[in-house]
Amino acid sequence: MSRAVRVRSAQFGWKAKDLAHYSGLSLSTVRSIQRHDATRPRCRQTLRALSTALGFQPEHLLLIARGTTSEERRRAEKESILVRLGIIDCRLQEFVDKVVTRRPWSLPFLSGRLSDLTVIVERISTALDSNDSEDLNTPEIHIAVADLQVTAEHILECVHWLQDNPLTPTAEEPT
Repeated sequence: MSRAVRVRSAQFGWKAKDLAHYSGLSLSTVRSIQRHDATRPRCRQTLRALSTALGFQPEHLLLIARGTTSEERRRAEKESILVRLGIIDCRLQEFVDKVVTRRPWSLPFLSGRLSDLTVIVERISTALDSNDSEDLNTPEIHIAVADLQVTAEHILECVHWLQDNPLTPTAEEPT
């Protein structure tokens, strides 16, 4: 685990104090982990903070600390991404359902946007499945995640517009 922390820190050009700053951990904790001070077990929150600061999936360093293989870590990271994407999809669907209940005329428009979101989630899933390397930080995944963010933001903008406007469609309806 300490090797993964040192290698990734070096890739970013970070010293221990930089990693401490970005992770919110103390400098002594970061240095202890980088030195592989195995006398003290690390808590889940510490390892999640380091993983996130270093651009790994939140459970990455915890999985390394548990002695999992790189293939097991990769599989767990993929599952974590897909679970979080599923949660995003469900929350947006719930939000849209609330709006459509009050503004039924908005259903076709919002359904189309949710379909766009589903297609993007499938693209991410396909990219994860086709990626045989240990690194999940690929251009295909980054592009799909950026598309996901833009689509989700667009859905939220539309929902906010619908909440602020009359119950019947007008010429000002968003596109």
